[in-house]
Amino acid sequence: MALPFPPPRIEGEAQAREVRNALESLLARSEDRFRSLFLHSADLVPDAAERPWLEALAGAGCVKPVAGGGFQPCVRVFFLDGLLIATDLLSHDDEDQVFSLMLEQVFMVRSMDVRKGDRVLELCLGSGVNAIAASRRGAARVVGVDISERALAFAAANAALNLSRERGEAPVERLRGNLFEPLPPDERFDVVLINPPFEPVPPDTRYYLHSHGGEDGLDVVRIVLPQVQGWLRPGGRFEMYTCTLGDEDSERVSELVVAAFPGFRVEVNRVDRFPLTEVFERFTDRPGYAAWRGRLTAQGLTYVWGVYVRAHRDGPPGLALVDVAAELRACDALVTRWTKP
Repeated sequence: MALPFPPPRIEGEAQAREVRNALESLLARSEDRFRSLFLHSADLVPDAAERPWLEALAGAGCVKPVAGGGFQPCVRVFFLDGLLIATDLLSHDDEDQVFSLMLEQVFMVRSMDVRKGDRVLELCLGSGVNAIAASRRGAARVVGVDISERALAFAAANAALNLSRERGEAPVERLRGNLFEPLPPDERFDVVLINPPFEPVPPDTRYYLHSHGGEDGLDVVRIVLPQVQGWLRPGGRFEMYTCTLGDEDSERVSELVVAAFPGFRVEVNRVDRFPLTEVFERFTDRPGYAAWRGRLTAQGLTYVWGVYVRAHRDGPPGLALVDVAAELRACDALVTRWTKP
């Protein structure tokens, strides 16, 4: 079995500019060839114009030379609202896989309320895409926390590729640890962001760190919510994209957020919904599957909801459901562009 590729590495602003130019040039020359290489993991034999770009990308560990003069991808690369974001190949199926961009990251990047001068904390940093987008919007300080060394390395490379001191963009300060644990106790933030692990997983099942949400998918959410207010500055805000179980008409996470933020306005965007059977299908061969499935279905849980939540003090307190149909169509179009054959 082939060893997994190490995270990409970018050393200094000169290499960052070289790598970004190579990616942008390849994308502008042929989006189909860019997607074939970085999203569909097909080897690419470059023409004369493309070869210097591929050699620059090889120097950063984004591609690898192969026999016949071609190059093999070592990462996936996505283009989102001016950001170029590298994540793990889908073939990297270890627990520390750095998650590809999906609808939740697209929606969060496009929807987050980050203002110039904000101090921003992102928990479960992953590839760093949300933290990098916060810096691009003028945040004065951005801190990202993740338990995975591999995720922190990807986030470092992505930040180097997308952020510039010349433009006055704040670097992403990266801390390794579990949620709030590595933060100094006197830290406070204007915005706390999180796209937590949220997949329901049978007990005693090893699974990707980026997605293991416990038996009903809410283990991390239940740990985080009671602590958030203590890390917010006056007027601070909390934003989260997560998935949560429910039935055809309702989901479970809204009431948890309302309970954790008394006196706040809690805006809930129910972004998408799909049958819980799609999750069950991933675990049919795991020990304890039947009993786990039985416990969830006995509670009347039949759907998985994708939910974007914002808690803040502007406006009347309490729960407010927000219609996001137009924004969802825009996000779906971007995701389709990446994933189409």
